[in-house]
Amino acid sequence: MSRILPKLCLLAGFIATSAMGQTLSTTSISLGHPANGDVERVGEYLAVSGHSAENRWLSLIGLDDFSHLSVEIPSDAQFFGRMKLADEANEQLVFLTQEGLRAFSPQHEQHRALVEFSSIYPLADRQRLRFKDFARDVTGSGLSDLLIPDFKFYHLIIQQANGEFESFRLNVDAQVRTTDTNAQFTPRRPYLVDMSLNGKTDVVFVRDGKLLAFFQREDGTFSEDPMVIDPGVGISPDHEANIRAGDGRDFAGLRIYRMHEFQDLDGDGLADLVVREESFASAVEQDYTYRIHYGREGEAGLEFAAEPDTRIATSGIQFEPVFEDINGNGRKDFYTPSAQFGVGTIIRALLRGSARLDIEFYMMDESRNFPREPTYRHRASADVSIGSGRVDLPLVKVARFDNSGRKSLLVGEGRSELAVYAPVQDGLFERRPTTFSMSLPRDGARARVMDLDHAGIEELVLPFDAQDEEGRRNRVVFLMVVDED
Repeated sequence: MSRILPKLCLLAGFIATSAMGQTLSTTSISLGHPANGDVERVGEYLAVSGHSAENRWLSLIGLDDFSHLSVEIPSDAQFFGRMKLADEANEQLVFLTQEGLRAFSPQHEQHRALVEFSSIYPLADRQRLRFKDFARDVTGSGLSDLLIPDFKFYHLIIQQANGEFESFRLNVDAQVRTTDTNAQFTPRRPYLVDMSLNGKTDVVFVRDGKLLAFFQREDGTFSEDPMVIDPGVGISPDHEANIRAGDGRDFAGLRIYRMHEFQDLDGDGLADLVVREESFASAVEQDYTYRIHYGREGEAGLEFAAEPDTRIATSGIQFEPVFEDINGNGRKDFYTPSAQFGVGTIIRALLRGSARLDIEFYMMDESRNFPREPTYRHRASADVSIGSGRVDLPLVKVARFDNSGRKSLLVGEGRSELAVYAPVQDGLFERRPTTFSMSLPRDGARARVMDLDHAGIEELVLPFDAQDEEGRRNRVVFLMVVDED
């Protein structure tokens, strides 16, 4: 066998062999708690969180030998994350607490304080521990910096080469939403973009349809007051985008334009704007169109055309839309499971216990355009439970299973079969899949695709919770490809 993770033979069971000479193998790790939180790689470990009505857990699975470690969660921890620290060779597990940031050492099973700060999370949810991506390399130093939201500003905390931290307050407020006598505070999403095109990463937020850009100076420091930039692409102001019942607004014919993504889609090194147009027929019926404005060099830096350069017009409500390079050509493609949720559809779903989903793929062509109709469509179904008030989405992922750069489509058929649609040279996926009999988690949306050993070929990680079938509950299953010589 030409590729296998260390010690895998001791733990894996081979389940099937495809016609391409590839074998799928599984490794099952029992956690002792439901894997119903988040699954994230942290250095040489896989971190898996879980919760019940009374407890919360976090486990670390060693990726070299699949050993399992239960982590003591600080009582005031709100989120867990990962950081590259100056005094550590690998990424470290960190906790965002009520007082600041703490790091955990798996070797010594000890916590240590890193830096103190306030945040928009002054109290911890003692029943949940979720992952939050608050650590990013903003300055390009190779070390993780911090973006921590507060009520009236963001903490930008830059890690120095000696492990110390320098703090900046970015003056951007959170969004507040009142319901009855309660108030909910939601931080604005930060985007890391070179707005000035000087080779330095800036921090950008969206407020009232404008971009708030905090520029990085040549010495690595940041301005604490933003430059307000109108991108000219028609993003709705906050009061229009904040949809609430009781405002007296008629949903029929309503259109909202939200910032959806700010990243380089076409591979030219310039960030592109994606604005999602939400078109309402009623309060429960809507269609989405993704309006893509490619970034271009202007006199003042990054600029965008007023009209979108290309569009992706979808129908129904999307679940987890993804921009990802599927065919390995360096350009981001788009796919999403979508569903029509009119009143009649909802009634049928409740009566039948399932709802139809269409998984639609749109491929960017050489002219940077997306097609009017999906390049590829696959039909699946979601399970609807009236008793538990739950909608379980099917497993739908794309994964790189070989060295061609092209990705396969993975679809869960019920809870007992995985269908793998291999990539094709002159299209997208094979019409007929290779199927594998295996247990799949009830909630397929929690499945993750990761390159666990940095070999360029990806693995599928399946988390199971306490409501899955017996024999698979409270564990994580790794599914990986092994090439046979």
